[in-house]
Amino acid sequence: MLTISQLAPCAGVTVPVRHYHQTGLLAEPERDHSGYRSYDAAPSCG
Repeated sequence: MLTISQLAPCAGVTVPVRHYHQTGLLAEPERDHSGYRSYDAAPSCG
């Protein structure tokens, strides 16, 4: 699982990932017990 700060550079985005949640282009995952979003890692993102 990746955090939002790990996902952004792996995905090659310069706009904050939250922007993609707000526009509906990326579904926002559930948050863990500490309030962080956890994303499934793509094979190339390890």
